[in-house]
Amino acid sequence: HAHVASITDTSDSQLSLKRAKRWALESELRFGILSEAVDRCRLQAAAEGSEWAGQAADEAVAAWRLARNAARGSHEIAQVPVPPLLQDPDLHNEVPAAQEEAAGSSSGSARVLETGVTAAPGGFTVQRGSAISAPTYRIVDMQLVEITTTKDGEESAKLVLGLDARIVEMEYLEAQDESFDIDLPKLMGREGIVGQREANPPAPKQLSAVIIGYTHPDTGEFMRLRIAALDYRDCGWVESLPGPPAYDSRPSGIAKLRDALKVAGGTIARTVRFRSTGWRRTPEGEWFFVHAGGAISGDGARVAPVLLSGPLARYDLPAPIRDATRIREAFLAHSGSMLTQFPSRVSATLLGHVYRSALGPNPWVLLIVGSPGSYKTSLTSIAMHHWGELWDRRRPASSMSGNGDTLNALRIKLNSAKDALYWADDVAPTRDWGAAQKSLEEFARMVHNGESRSRSTRDGLGILDGTPPRASAVVTSEVMPRPGSGAQRMLAVPLQADEIELDQLIALDRDESRHGRALLMASFLQYLASRLDEIREIASRAAAHYAESLR
Repeated sequence: HAHVASITDTSDSQLSLKRAKRWALESELRFGILSEAVDRCRLQAAAEGSEWAGQAADEAVAAWRLARNAARGSHEIAQVPVPPLLQDPDLHNEVPAAQEEAAGSSSGSARVLETGVTAAPGGFTVQRGSAISAPTYRIVDMQLVEITTTKDGEESAKLVLGLDARIVEMEYLEAQDESFDIDLPKLMGREGIVGQREANPPAPKQLSAVIIGYTHPDTGEFMRLRIAALDYRDCGWVESLPGPPAYDSRPSGIAKLRDALKVAGGTIARTVRFRSTGWRRTPEGEWFFVHAGGAISGDGARVAPVLLSGPLARYDLPAPIRDATRIREAFLAHSGSMLTQFPSRVSATLLGHVYRSALGPNPWVLLIVGSPGSYKTSLTSIAMHHWGELWDRRRPASSMSGNGDTLNALRIKLNSAKDALYWADDVAPTRDWGAAQKSLEEFARMVHNGESRSRSTRDGLGILDGTPPRASAVVTSEVMPRPGSGAQRMLAVPLQADEIELDQLIALDRDESRHGRALLMASFLQYLASRLDEIREIASRAAAHYAESLR
């Protein structure tokens, strides 16, 4: 019986040891995944630079240290060789001394490590330090290198990139909830709720681009190269650098290159770019208007980081002026003259819609209706010059012909053209009359109702907000809307073919006339910025009075 029991105990011991070895190897794999996560956490914390980010990084490193000790302890207990990943390169010379001290101890009972791992009786316990080693990257002789240190303390440089490239700036897009909607009511009675914002932190900003800085090997100039966030990760853009420089193109080499680019240049600037036009407010409460060329405040033009593409880039205004004489001359020659040169029922509503749009979204859509050859598109493009000289009769914000934008694309554009006038052109019976009228009515409903299309998150536990229109809109069309609620959301202004003189349009389409209208709008925005709340209140009372008179 004793022999049988001995065999059984031996079999159980071997099975336990086999399982211990399996879990030791599993801990090695899990620790590798954890190391990558901690590296990302530390890099993000360095980029954030805030106190709470530093605390998060410290806690992540502490957890990483405990995990390394636990994984190394499991290897030692299971009698599995400890791989370099779990070794402590800074303290490897202290192991023999620690083992001698443990061997001289008379205690044979089980002892618990600081990491919570229980050592086997008679086993050795190694006290590890708190130092954390990390790769060191530097720029040496105009090249990006990794500094490695031997056991003897000698440093050597390993090439990462044959150019002194590094990240100097990271661009982020403005979060949707940071774009102030001036039509929203003021929320009151919440001053006493302390800590609510910390309890509901905002979503992280979206990385849009990375700015790479390097010294040109031929000219010695410091160059800056903007790389879109989607193109940065695979490092294919390295081939466009001068040389091109040598680097390890294997996945491990590319990963090392990305790490080196982040840390070799020191402090990385963080820039948040505005992703829509419209009014914003400084922390001090001062208003300023964002456009594709910067911003306009009560003090004049100011530099602002903006990222507007496609037709939104045409919302580009010049620097405003305060000279009353020049402003009056520009109005009489380039803007107010439209009231005398064109039918007033068309020009008055068009100019009113242009200037009203700067106060915030107007839910009523202006519809200019005319047959082909009535110059409705050319006239509307003249009015759009108030929002930038780049607008042209051949380049509206959207085409409604049936070959243009989808409704979803229109929503995004109308959301980004915040507090400005959006121009949709060419509502025509390309397929059939009914389809054109339906498209027109859907557009008017979307603008008037502020419709957005929200969707569920992948896990079904949340809702992703849509992009409601935040712009005023003018539409040029060949068809009238059908009677009904859709037509009630529009102001339809008919235009006949013989009411517009071509020579007058040509004169107003010259460069100096385009600039005159854009200068007027820029100066108007500067005026509004100093008294926006007051002017909006006056406009609101006037609108209410007019609405009352129509009842």
